Formats: sequence, C-alpha cells, structure tokens
Amino acid sequence: MASYVFPSSLTSINSKAINKANQPFIHMMLYDWNLSNKLEQTPKDITTAIAEYFIAIPETSIQEQYNHSWESEIDTSQLLLGSLSRKFKGFLGWVSQAPLLGDVVEAGEAHTGKFFNDFVKQNYKGLDFRQFEFLFNLIPKNLSEANTIKSIMTTLKQYTTPVYEGGLVRYPAIVKFVVYSGSANNIPLFKSMYCGVQSLSFNYSPSGFMRTFQDGNVVQIHMNISLKELKRVNSAELLK
Repeated sequence: MASYVFPSSLTSINSKAINKANQPFIHMMLYDWNLSNKLEQTPKDITTAIAEYFIAIPETSIQEQYNHSWESEIDTSQLLLGSLSRKFKGFLGWVSQAPLLGDVVEAGEAHTGKFFNDFVKQNYKGLDFRQFEFLFNLIPKNLSEANTIKSIMTTLKQYTTPVYEGGLVRYPAIVKFVVYSGSANNIPLFKSMYCGVQSLSFNYSPSGFMRTFQDGNVVQIHMNISLKELKRVNSAELLK
C-alpha cells in the first residue's frame, strides 16, 4: 500500500507517527470496490487498502453537508375545516382567469388584508447522502515535497478514474477518511463512511497565473476533492 504525507513536517518518523502539534490534518484511505462491496464494513474489517494520505489542512475549505428534503403538502387534519374555503378559493382562481373578475378578487383581498388559507405544511421526506468538500492549498518547500505532491495527484487521478474493459467498466476506488483537529490528543473532528468521489480538480494558478520553480515544479496548487457517501447516515452512526 502506498502512503503519502504532506507536508513533511506533519510526520516525525513515518506516516504512522503523526506530529501532535497544532496542525489539523486528514487521513484518507482509498479502497478497491471489490474489497469494500459491503458498505457496513469499517476500515478494521478490511486490511488491504490501495493508498493512504495524510495531508495537513490549514487555511482551506472543509465542508460537511447534510441536505434534508421537505415537501409542501396540504394538512389533512385541517381538511374538513378548510374544505369550503379551498373550494371557494378554487372558484375564485377560476374566475380570476377573467381580468375583470381577477381584479375584483385581488382588490377584495387587499381591502380586507386577508386571503384564504390553503393549509399547506412541510412534511419531512428524508436525508440525502452526506457530502464533503476539501480544498487543499499545496505549497512545496523543497524538491521532496514537490515530488510528494506529484505522487498524491497522480494516484488520486489514477484510482478515482474508472477502468474500461471492453464492454464493462470497472468501478473506481472508494474513500474513507477521518479529519483530525490537530490538538494534543488528535481528537477526530468528524469522519465518513465509504464515499464516492464526485469531483477532483487541480488549480495550477490559484494566484491568477502559474508560477514554477527552476526545475519545472509548480509553486502552488489548489487541490479540490468533493465526496458523497454511498450509504445514508443515521444519527446513531454519527455518535460512533
């Protein structure tokens, strides 16, 4: 399994000995789909991963998004109470097609300061799949870090791209991660279940134009990763 750490100051000995200073970081693991087809599994259930990344995340975008679905519906508990008013409102809606009658209806509502209650309420329809977005600001301090950035970019491109095998397409790798606060105890800020990569982008000119070192390496790169969980999360799993 390939392991990558950026910047080099994040680790004191190797990728397993993360510096516990004050630098928040993400530990991201990539798994082959065939090994992870049971979405209930946890990383400890799978001993083999394709690659892992330890990347510091200061001054970047870190987003955890919950999209809830609500839908407008008529409150049936008010159905009988409001049936006559709705019928009358429907009649008024019909007559309002005529410009003159419509003006009369609107004038009446404006005069009284009231209009008929349609008894609409919002009903909960569920939670969409949780989404995450990370924007990493990668600035190498030396040739070794520049090569690490290249390796991170190359492997992410490779493993998150599907493989076309004649008439079949092999799934790309899926992702699990943990975001650590960078405190003395490295307390997890939040973590994910298995995710699919929605988008992966690299901006080689975040300052408006591309600048390179004499060896050709880019001075600064913004790497943006958007992820979406493959299974809906529930409140009990958020407490684990």
